[in-house]
Amino acid sequence: MPFDEDTNRIGNPTQSNTIVLVITIVFFAIVFAIDIFAAPLHYEQWQTKNWDRTQGTVEKIYIWETCGDDGCSSRLEVDYSYEVDDTVYRSDQLSLVDWEDSSDSSLEWKEDFERKHPKGSSIDVFVDPNDSDRSVLITGFSIGSGAFTNIAILSCFNLVAIFMIGARIAMRGTMLEGIGIHLEDPEEPPAEYSKEPDDEGPETTEEPSEEVGWWEGDDGAERGI
Repeated sequence: MPFDEDTNRIGNPTQSNTIVLVITIVFFAIVFAIDIFAAPLHYEQWQTKNWDRTQGTVEKIYIWETCGDDGCSSRLEVDYSYEVDDTVYRSDQLSLVDWEDSSDSSLEWKEDFERKHPKGSSIDVFVDPNDSDRSVLITGFSIGSGAFTNIAILSCFNLVAIFMIGARIAMRGTMLEGIGIHLEDPEEPPAEYSKEPDDEGPETTEEPSEEVGWWEGDDGAERGI
């Protein structure tokens, strides 16, 4: 079967591998874009340890728990108020990187936090010295900030993307090498063996010589063949 017909029958492996490689690169680009977005926020969360501390009041606190096919997850919700320069501010932000789905899964620290800070109690609030409207309850990369969870998730995505790109590039090189071998001109089959004439010249076939004999006939004459 010709190579082109065989390729059309089973599909072009190089083209399929290229498509997968493009998808992998797009996936890595998306993850890299998230990294660029998340890195400054996580750095700023680390710097919240240097923000101004003030006393606030817990207005509302509860643990929100949701369950699904993958199990149950919980989220701590805290509404609090604080005052800066005779101005009252309200917020519900635990940390700068405590995203909706990135909260630490441990329920123990949330229940402990709720016991220590019941509704109406005082609580330490850390306020951005450059913007009094920005505040957090959990500074740095402390438990509950969500920073470690985010970094772990993003690191896994980055490692998977890098591994996929490396594997696809290696596979693509192997496929190209294999197809290159198949596309080479096939070797000519060995010619049938033929005996070359000797340099001394063409062979000659000697005809057998007829034997010549003589005899004497009855009449005395000599005869021969």
